[in-house]
Amino acid sequence: MAPVSPGKQSDQEKLDILQRLDQFRFWHSLDEKRYCLVCGKIITGGEIQVIGSTRDNGALRIICPTENCNSIPMDWVRPTDEVLIKTAMAEAEGPNDSRQRLPELGSEPVTKFEILTFTQTPAQRARSISGNAVDRILSD
Repeated sequence: MAPVSPGKQSDQEKLDILQRLDQFRFWHSLDEKRYCLVCGKIITGGEIQVIGSTRDNGALRIICPTENCNSIPMDWVRPTDEVLIKTAMAEAEGPNDSRQRLPELGSEPVTKFEILTFTQTPAQRARSISGNAVDRILSD
């Protein structure tokens, strides 16, 4: 396949570029997610930037879409459930949120009850957790 102008490729062309240039992990679709080890963000194939020469003999590269992050495919890994939970929590907290943070990666395992606790505000927890709900959560 001949290189296409960066930013002007169709979804299929972009998927073909990802499959060709990412020699570390295969891409099945542009909706697949990767965790960038450099910036700590979850990115999708559709967000990844294709850059390089628009000439027929120019080399194309793919980089992280996060501003000021120039990571490359070897820096992107498939996110584990723990990484997905941690990033979702960081996004949910926002800059001024005082809720508790999830334990750091590699620390003690996180239970479903702890996930509910971290993702809900105190008012939501009070409304949603009854004795039966706690028993049901802990038995899962």
